Amino acid sequence: RSTITFYFLTGLAALAYGLFVASANSEIIEIEKRYDEICTGKLDCSITITLTELMKQPILVQYGIDNFHQNHRIYMESFSLEQLEGQEISQSEAIKRCSPAVTNQDLGKTKSWGGLDLEPTAVASPCGMKAKFYFNDEFQLWNKTEQIPLAETDIAYPKGGDRFARSSTSEKTQWIQPDNEHFVVWMTPASLSSFRKPWAKLDKDLMAGEYIIKIRNNYDATQFNGKKYVILTTA
Repeated sequence: RSTITFYFLTGLAALAYGLFVASANSEIIEIEKRYDEICTGKLDCSITITLTELMKQPILVQYGIDNFHQNHRIYMESFSLEQLEGQEISQSEAIKRCSPAVTNQDLGKTKSWGGLDLEPTAVASPCGMKAKFYFNDEFQLWNKTEQIPLAETDIAYPKGGDRFARSSTSEKTQWIQPDNEHFVVWMTPASLSSFRKPWAKLDKDLMAGEYIIKIRNNYDATQFNGKKYVILTTA
């Protein structure tokens, strides 16, 4: 009898939890739109989204990618932790840690984030496959008359970027600031080939109506036959 009672109470608890989750999910408002096809061949493009009801803050702006395997072993292991912590590494160490994406030329980088020319055969900083495929599209949200500010900070996972730091010569030698939160988010690998990552936050309600998302289409998903999405969600 005690066994029957245990399973009965466990079942009730599971049912209550299921009802709670279903109720919470029913309150989530989400808009997802694919944009790689719309933006093909364009550096700047825009898409229109329509909200049929009030979207309450906090709102997350996310990007989604299909058909990208961040959990592939070669990809996962191709980076230098020492570099990400702000240290400079030798060519031999870079080859050991970052192959096959070792030099600026390997990553296709010609300028530092400070605007200076990079030596093509120098060790890329950061190096590695994870850095090479960094997602660098940019988004702006507009209503019919004005831009709606998006907060691009506090988007990294808790403690995700605590160890990321710039080198002492960062402005001259690094193609990106390693403590850039978009970069920190990207360097945290997804477990599935279709995934979403946070790009910005909005601490303001959005009224029902039409909005425009302006996109700087930097990222080439055709290199892995991928798809790109932008998502607004209250989840």
